[in-house]
Amino acid sequence: VLWEGKPRLLPYILDRSIPFFFMALIWIGLVYIFITGEHPTEYNFSRITFLLLPHMALGVVLIIAPIIYSLLSHEGVEYLATDKRILIRSGLFGEDFESIEYDEIAQTKVDIGLRDILSDMSGTIFLHGKYRHAHSSPSHFVYTLHHVDDPYEVFKLIEKVSRDFKTEMKYPNKYRPRRNKGFKTKYKEGAAIET
Repeated sequence: VLWEGKPRLLPYILDRSIPFFFMALIWIGLVYIFITGEHPTEYNFSRITFLLLPHMALGVVLIIAPIIYSLLSHEGVEYLATDKRILIRSGLFGEDFESIEYDEIAQTKVDIGLRDILSDMSGTIFLHGKYRHAHSSPSHFVYTLHHVDDPYEVFKLIEKVSRDFKTEMKYPNKYRPRRNKGFKTKYKEGAAIET
């Protein structure tokens, strides 16, 4: 294992709950307008409360449920970069694993958003590439390492190992001239971070 990490908790929760928060506000506002109509003074307070309460509860659930889900699922999320591939573990009720081979990665990107800056400089890394299928055309993929610490260092590590891996595949050691030792292709834990 060359690197392992987890997403930062606060931006991970915000990332999953902010869209639902705005949907809930819109829902609550629409329900209030629909029930009270154009003349809210015509309805007495108990009737409005009786009609609004179940619909408002749905709005509150839209706010609270993503936060609870994010808190519970955060514990199961882990990212690993080995000398052969990148592994992503996730899942709330069971473990889901995704494996990204270095030769399949075509492009990497680091994104540092406002949530990352507010949480003491984490960042999100996007891995773009293509699957190679035997009987069909290649399909594109994007994997995301959400809100990791030291995103630029992780980005450099992934770029370096990916480049070394691809170079090793294109130019195996026995085909290199003697003066060209090739890239460093045997990694030890922590050694690949050095540039």
